[in-house]
Amino acid sequence: MKFVTAGEYSRIVKLSGNGLVLVYSNGSKINYRISSDEGNTWSNEVNLGDGGSKYTYTNAAFIELADGTWVYGYNARPNKEGGSDNYQIRIITSHDKGVTWSPEKIVYSGGNVSAQGVWEPAFLQLPSGELQLYFSIEDNGFDRMFKPATIRTDFGDNWSSGVVDGGNKKRNRALAKGDQLSSKKSGSSPYLAQLPNGDTLLFIKTQKDHSKKGLIIRVYIGNNKAENFSSMSTPFTSNLIKANGTALWNSLTVLDDMDVIASSTINTGDSKPNGVYIIKGVVK
Repeated sequence: MKFVTAGEYSRIVKLSGNGLVLVYSNGSKINYRISSDEGNTWSNEVNLGDGGSKYTYTNAAFIELADGTWVYGYNARPNKEGGSDNYQIRIITSHDKGVTWSPEKIVYSGGNVSAQGVWEPAFLQLPSGELQLYFSIEDNGFDRMFKPATIRTDFGDNWSSGVVDGGNKKRNRALAKGDQLSSKKSGSSPYLAQLPNGDTLLFIKTQKDHSKKGLIIRVYIGNNKAENFSSMSTPFTSNLIKANGTALWNSLTVLDDMDVIASSTINTGDSKPNGVYIIKGVVK
């Protein structure tokens, strides 16, 4: 377990050549760092943008495309709720491994209040080369609280069959029947990864108990169709996070075979530094 930097909303992505990039926000700024030794050490922080007085830049996301292009996405949140500025998803790109970056581009604009906001972008490149951008808009409607869910399509359909709403057969509770969260517990900030053997890993944020305090990160293992997630574990434990601490906004990256690296925004609840922590693990 290792403290990396002040900040929040961290994501770790494996680069071609086996390096890692850590993207995150700190205040109103978006940043990144590079590791060439699987997260043991990290480069100095590189700042890529600042929302200034109008916006807070956060919810960083990253993908390296098949042609080597780097795409960095983020959420621009207006600092004045209900004002003249809207919630937005923006991107910047680099064709030289981060030496230079394009001007930012707005790719989606939501409303001007949080209930109509757009959040947490995520990228996927299809085998055809098509780049898809996913983002969230508020609650998924299970038990009137956030609950982990999966929705699915295939390459042939590619979402063309329409909206996958609450009654759609393509939308399911992610956790196995015996691992469902109670109606008093939420399960939000989902992050999905797939191991080389096909098994899938689901990372969520939930409560330590039935109170609304003490949010913590849990990991579940699913099958090769991202179904029936179970075998819950807790990567960031009470050794780091004390009774009044929290673990939020997580990511999980496969290094190789069964080795993974997780990141989370940690408020330790004691004198240890708060910010982005990482931990390595082995799936057994």
